[in-house]
This record gives sequence, C-alpha cells and structure tokens, in this order.
Amino acid sequence: MTKNNFDIFDILNKLDLKDKEYFNNLTDEEIKKLQSFVVMKWMGGSFDKLKTIMVNEYVNTIIFDLNKHPRLVIDLLLICGQGRKLKHKFYKLSNKTNKYPISIKIIKEYFSYNESEAKNSIRFLTNGDIIDCATQLGYQIEQLKQLNKELKDRNSHH
Repeated sequence: MTKNNFDIFDILNKLDLKDKEYFNNLTDEEIKKLQSFVVMKWMGGSFDKLKTIMVNEYVNTIIFDLNKHPRLVIDLLLICGQGRKLKHKFYKLSNKTNKYPISIKIIKEYFSYNESEAKNSIRFLTNGDIIDCATQLGYQIEQLKQLNKELKDRNSHH
C-alpha cells in the first residue's frame, strides 16, 4: 500500500490467500478506501470458476445492501478466496446507461458514487431497488413519476 492508495493486485492476492489479519489491521477509513464494489468486480473476474461462482452468489447479489458495511463485504470476499494466488481480469461494464439520467443521479446520491461507478452499477439494481433508493432519499411524487417513466423505458430495453 502506498500513502492512502492500494495496489489492487496486492489486495486481490491477500483476499485469495485469505489473509484476514491484513484486513483486520486496516482502519475503517482504509477499508472504505478499498471501494468494495470495485474489489468485488476484480474478484469476480478470476479465471477460477469456483471463486467466480462464490463471488457472484455470496457477494454480488447483496453488495448494494451492504454499501454501509464495507468490512463485511471484505469478510465475504475473504470467504471466496481459494487459499492460493490467482490471476484476475476486470470485466468492464457497458456504459449504455446514459439514457437513464434520473436513475444514475439517484445511484450517485444514495451510494455516494461518482458518475462512472453509478453507470457501472445500474445493471445490478432492479427497478424496485432504484425506486426504494429514491424514496429513501425523499423524492416527491412528481419526481417518482418521472423516475417510473424512465424505468418503464428501461424495462422495454432489457
């Protein structure tokens, strides 16, 4: 780790080797800086099928529910480690979400994501998830109507 920056491959190796002690020694602030969603995407890009299945089943399905608990996400990723170093590839998500600006805005605000993170994560959220986020953010009836219109269009393209 350099000053406040992490080497993603070092982090992946520590997860693969199930080095829980390394992560236990990180402060909560350092754990937050790991950006657990990005780490999960890298972990899921392993060339080991079992690990990829585990990441998709144990972490990917609940990553957004655990947004406020990054240490728990790291613990789940440690479970997915296979006890040996593996190769990884990052599978970049499509940026075809530009046509859903209201949804992107909600994701950015709710999860404190930047534009790119929000665009990459929209495919993992259902329309119901996005509506729930908007409701929790205090969106009003007129705003929710606009969101529903956008999401209806989203449904027709999936």
